[in-house]
Amino acid sequence: MARQPVVAGRAEQLLGSAVVATAPVAGGDIATAVKLRLSNGRTAFLKTLTHAPPRFFACEADGLRWLAEAAADGGVATPEVLAVDGDCLILDWIEAGRPNAEAAARFGRALAATHRHGAPCFGLDASAFGGSTGGGAPRVESFGGSTGGGAPRVESFGGSTGGGAPRVEGYIGRLPLPNRTLPTWAEFYAERRIAPYLKVLRDKSIVSADDAATIEAAVARADTILPDEPPARLHGDLWNGNVVWTNDERAVVVDPAAYGGHREVDLAMLALFGLPQLPQVMAAYDDVAPLADGWEDRLGFHQLFPLLVHACTFGGQYGARAARVAQRYL
Repeated sequence: MARQPVVAGRAEQLLGSAVVATAPVAGGDIATAVKLRLSNGRTAFLKTLTHAPPRFFACEADGLRWLAEAAADGGVATPEVLAVDGDCLILDWIEAGRPNAEAAARFGRALAATHRHGAPCFGLDASAFGGSTGGGAPRVESFGGSTGGGAPRVESFGGSTGGGAPRVEGYIGRLPLPNRTLPTWAEFYAERRIAPYLKVLRDKSIVSADDAATIEAAVARADTILPDEPPARLHGDLWNGNVVWTNDERAVVVDPAAYGGHREVDLAMLALFGLPQLPQVMAAYDDVAPLADGWEDRLGFHQLFPLLVHACTFGGQYGARAARVAQRYL
């Protein structure tokens, strides 16, 4: 490992410890990642993003700490937050290993414990993460902007903290994630997880009117499709890339978009993009926290949300795929 002076200096400001070496870390398409070796013998992981959106790294740090509260009850492991600022986040380093059946079973049981730890509401009460962004409730308008090539570039949903700046409720990737609470999961899923992203896709002509109508019609049936359960403590962006397998037969989760929601959301996302040893994870989960009958048939319903997020980020093929999935529930 060499030493990048600028990166090392920024880390030293936040950690109060000398950085003796740095090395770039591959992976990820948003932030620059660097491995740090500190003079006290510790190894850390730094993520940085120039001109990061407001509270971009703070939201991630808050989510990691919120999930970590469940660890004492056997919940899933998260990396320790060492420092956070507007331009970067520093975490304890996780040494990656390979998944096996025992690690998968442990992960399934731990994820069930995290979900069981619960949340006070569907969505996110600002007090849960240690404070409010202030101001009134934001109004969802659109994401705005374009990267060219059809995929929208997301800056904010609109709404205001009172001084003209948009209120930040969360992120999934770089996309704003609205988390204002609603009384039921069916309402929250329709209004906070489907409607904002579908509006952007329709306004930008990234999905057809017919596909959008199919998705809306399926989501309108949410209260007849989904079992009534209390809010679970969700990771919120639990795809394969955010599960780090370790050498001591554990799984550590990273990059959360945490909030209170239906526990089948995390399971649906694990299934959507594939996870090593997924059958073992699901079996262990169901063994300690049995799922309502028909959960496997409902996975697609909760996959509509990440498919629309991907359509906003990468293009319309994901929107068409979401419509095909939605058709099953009509």
